Amino acid sequence: MDIEHLMAVLENGIIENKKVIVRLYADWCRPCTRITPAWNNIKKTYNLDSKFIIIDLNVDESVEIYTTLKKHRMVNGIPAFLLWEPHKREKWYLHDNGICNGDPNIIKLWIQNMM
Repeated sequence: MDIEHLMAVLENGIIENKKVIVRLYADWCRPCTRITPAWNNIKKTYNLDSKFIIIDLNVDESVEIYTTLKKHRMVNGIPAFLLWEPHKREKWYLHDNGICNGDPNIIKLWIQNMM
C-alpha cells in the first residue's frame, strides 16, 4: 500500500463515518507474529470489521508509509496500532490515538476504550 491509497482509505472513513485502525507489522518481527492470532481473535470477538475500517499493513511492503510515520514521530516501532477518527485533518499522518505494544491485554483494553 502506498500513501495515496492510505489517504483514500482515510477519506473513505470520513465518508462512511467510520474510524480507521491500521496495524503495522512485519513478518520478521517476533512480537508482531506472536500478536497476530490474538489480534485476529480480538477482531472477531468485538466484531471490529463491521465497526471500523481495518488495515493490516506490512511495513516491508509499505516502506513509504512507515518511514513517513517514523519521520514525523507517529510510531517508534512495531507492532503498532493507530486510530484515525472520521474527520478532516491537515496532515494525513496525524492519527488520533495509537499504541506500540505486543501485549494482547493492552490491545484489548485499547479497543474497549474506543468502543
